[in-house]
Amino acid sequence: MSRSILSSLNIEKSKYKLEWEEIPEGSHENIAAVDGGSGILFLNQGQVMFLTSSSLFQRDEGIRRSRKYHMGVLDAFAHNERVSICRKTMEVKMAIRTVESLNPDLLLLDGSLKAFVDGDIWATPFGSRYPASDVRKFLDKLLMGIEGMGLDLASGFVPLTHSQEYSREIDAMIGEVLEGSGGTLRKDELLRARAYLERYEFLYSMNKLLSMSKNVVAISKRSGSNAYFGSEIPDIEIVRRCYEMRPGFLKPISMNLDFQYHGIDSSYPIKLTYARLERGANVLRIEVLGDREDIGEILGSLARDSIKGYPYHLRIAHEMAKVGRKLIQFLTKNLHLDLVSGREVLGE
Repeated sequence: MSRSILSSLNIEKSKYKLEWEEIPEGSHENIAAVDGGSGILFLNQGQVMFLTSSSLFQRDEGIRRSRKYHMGVLDAFAHNERVSICRKTMEVKMAIRTVESLNPDLLLLDGSLKAFVDGDIWATPFGSRYPASDVRKFLDKLLMGIEGMGLDLASGFVPLTHSQEYSREIDAMIGEVLEGSGGTLRKDELLRARAYLERYEFLYSMNKLLSMSKNVVAISKRSGSNAYFGSEIPDIEIVRRCYEMRPGFLKPISMNLDFQYHGIDSSYPIKLTYARLERGANVLRIEVLGDREDIGEILGSLARDSIKGYPYHLRIAHEMAKVGRKLIQFLTKNLHLDLVSGREVLGE
């Protein structure tokens, strides 16, 4: 390895203020965790079959488990992003149902609230193609149509934009709105508009979850954020290299989680910290909803049941939600679907 590369890996520890606090005992017992999984398999050169899942693991006096699957077929247009959004929407809707029925002391989510919300909806293939004013008019008409059907975008366990029951009606509604704007409706325009509405459903559902519960804790295993130190080096890497290996956490800082989207203008305070739940464990980025002063107690409750420094409840939810390639292939075989790769002429 060259000297220039080695020097780029060095961090001047003296640049960063070390405020590493000990994790106290935690008293939260009713803890729930939600996670999701997804898998994709190309059916042919223009379509993919996907399977998404969301899972809940909750423990207080007893144990509760819940899991929901959804399978569908998409045109191979921005399919990776669309399947990801479908999975995340299912996770959020599972979390909403959990708050409604169980109201846990802590509700753990895998990932970052800031990353969930800060993604630019205007940068979707549809949102970036038209002026913002036109997109707002399009969205208003669609939301009026959905409300006219007696539906709430945050209802159920599966995204309405992917449900077998309502998908065709929503497609017809999108087509009517686009055709009413003038011009000939092309298939790619319909797909762009649908992808936009799918992401909006996720944001709408996330906003509802955060408005319902003040007990949400988001935990990230990886992060490129530099919001804590303001350095060009990701915060999580600075903590990994500079801080002691013993359990502890950085003094939390306050931030705002802002929804700046048409029809969703909420703002929520959150506390951000980085922590090691066990000695020598990987560093975790942790966001706690609300302007709370009991971050240490929350971390103590998570550290009490951690597995290799990762919260036990999230680990179980992750295992429940996993969608492996073998499962996708099993479904394809049993549904008698013919896969066309284009390489059949080569005998492959």
